[in-house]
Amino acid sequence: MVVTFDEEGVELVVRDAEGEDLIGETSTEGTTSTWTVSGSHGTNATYEVWGVKDGCEEQVSTFTTGPWRFADLDGQVFRLDLDEADGPGSRTVNQALGGDMDLGLWNREGTNDFWTGVPIDGDDQDLCSPTTDLQGGFVNSELFLRLDNVPWVEDSDGAIRWVGTEITALVPSDDPSVWERVRIQGEIDFSPLASVGGDCGAFEALGETCGPCSDGGGPICIAVDITGGRASAAALSPVQTQGEDCSE
Repeated sequence: MVVTFDEEGVELVVRDAEGEDLIGETSTEGTTSTWTVSGSHGTNATYEVWGVKDGCEEQVSTFTTGPWRFADLDGQVFRLDLDEADGPGSRTVNQALGGDMDLGLWNREGTNDFWTGVPIDGDDQDLCSPTTDLQGGFVNSELFLRLDNVPWVEDSDGAIRWVGTEITALVPSDDPSVWERVRIQGEIDFSPLASVGGDCGAFEALGETCGPCSDGGGPICIAVDITGGRASAAALSPVQTQGEDCSE
């Protein structure tokens, strides 16, 4: 959410009907103020947007969230084409995944589960790694997903993790099967490479920002801020891996 004011340094605050602040991050650049949601929120709910500076407040707008929940995306898989991806980490991720990444969502026992995987031929996805460390929702037609510690490889002992990752996308109201302006922000943990003598040097030689993981999970994490264009619904179904039935 972006609001332009007549003066500089005005921060944005978003509040629900009870006056409670919605969790989010605000930043300012000149007279332009930006607010980004960083937590989950209600559906079909109206929120007030306030400009705040030097103890003074002014309501500037309202917005109403959409009616979708994760259950509406239950069982859907979206394929993100990374061939045109740009930004920090995009080259490394593109090489690791071969140009595409699948994002799968399904609802299991009232929780929001998520998996990522490398696309394969056929109608099944054989690299599913469920997690419940996911928050997200819709603000108007913007989709927000936050996830942590999501491996995308089958070998759990050498799994590559997403750390503190956020995926944002625009979901057109006339075609929810397509996500546009997809952006992936966070870190990727390549710390298993340390066991064979790897370090940050190889990633830094590729121009990546590398250092210890922010969650303390390992010594080799690269920063990721990938803009990947769009993701489209894919005809894939999660299948059993590691004794876990990802479709249930």
